[in-house]
Amino acid sequence: MGLLREYIKKPPRYIWACVLCSVNGLLFGMDTGIIGPVTDMKVFKASFGGSQNATIHGLIVSSILIPAALSSFFAGYLSDRLGRPKGISIGVFIFGVGAAIEASAVSLGMFVAGRVVEGLGEGIFLGNLVVLICEISPTSTRGPLTTGPQLMITLGLVIGFFTCYGSSNIQSSLSWRIPFILLSSLSMILCTGHWSSSFGLYRQLVWPTSNAVKSSCTTIALFPYSLRR
Repeated sequence: MGLLREYIKKPPRYIWACVLCSVNGLLFGMDTGIIGPVTDMKVFKASFGGSQNATIHGLIVSSILIPAALSSFFAGYLSDRLGRPKGISIGVFIFGVGAAIEASAVSLGMFVAGRVVEGLGEGIFLGNLVVLICEISPTSTRGPLTTGPQLMITLGLVIGFFTCYGSSNIQSSLSWRIPFILLSSLSMILCTGHWSSSFGLYRQLVWPTSNAVKSSCTTIALFPYSLRR
């Protein structure tokens, strides 16, 4: 309890870094919470008539999955070359661009294209979140800290649902555009914060105790592969 009280009173830098990393899970949760209610909105159906077809509706919702699966194969390579924080930032940026395309969509094809772009970014950043947390946290707190992204994903689902609940009564296309505008804006904020932290917070990480193994783990997480050899 004494150690827990100390962590709460003055959290080590690696805990702040893990929190920053976990917050990116909000994006995945929000998108999942948004897409269902949005595609069921009357204004959305009126804008994109084909979305009333069950097959097309399924295509719209699931079009994010295959691009995410494909880009996930390259997520590790990208992070090895640039470092985990920058790799995550790039994925979040691509995700935000996809959300912006969805928010500004004027046709069903453009909306699906936005989800495809979103998926590419999602595959890059989502898989690296827990990996980064594992690499920068000591074994004593690694278990609880790795649950952070899942907690944020669940919180993102709640935020996504209630965002759509709040915008559903707007009698214009803003009813379904606003959730994606907020999602894109949050993505860009997190991207900027994560990228800038790769030069600050992440490079100043220290554990309560230090040894060669912990130092090597920090190096793996933060720096490109070329700087580790």
